[in-house]
Amino acid sequence: MKEIQLPKEITDSIEVGGYQTPLEQILYILSLVWQVHPERIIELGTYKGYTTASFAFTYPDATVITVDKYAFYPGSKEELWRKLGLENRIQSVTEDALIFLKKEENESADFIYVDADKKSLDVYTKEALRVLREGGMIVVDNIFLQGRFGEEVRRQGLEAVENLKFFLKEHGVSFETVDKFDGLLVVHKK
Repeated sequence: MKEIQLPKEITDSIEVGGYQTPLEQILYILSLVWQVHPERIIELGTYKGYTTASFAFTYPDATVITVDKYAFYPGSKEELWRKLGLENRIQSVTEDALIFLKKEENESADFIYVDADKKSLDVYTKEALRVLREGGMIVVDNIFLQGRFGEEVRRQGLEAVENLKFFLKEHGVSFETVDKFDGLLVVHKK
């Protein structure tokens, strides 16, 4: 596993709890990305942009595209990216993730991080498989949906995860469940 050091501008800003991906989890995901030697990373769900900055900082040869249908904290994430000298390597897209993915070319990404609308995790990941190159990886976040989600979103999200697992098995796609954090589904395209 690759040892990863992130700058204080990222590590000191990550909140504990709430919707922000915890630092320990970001470091774990970054170590997974290393396995695919990424040239192009797509992140679905930007929020405050710390995970985006972490991808760009850790993988300086990769282009990072982050997609969110909401412009959360406008200006602040761009300011962080500028401070770290990453603004020219991150493309921020304000658009629905599924619409974005449908416009992407087949096998055009090496790594895709799905941390968007929990009710649609299965739909996003199915489309992301088309966009992912052979040998690439998708990491789906929050598959256990514990804590901060309302009961209806949790029910719909868990159903989406089960649908996704069934789809992956049915299509012979390799995946594993990581029983850490709020659960990760790691999908490998062979």
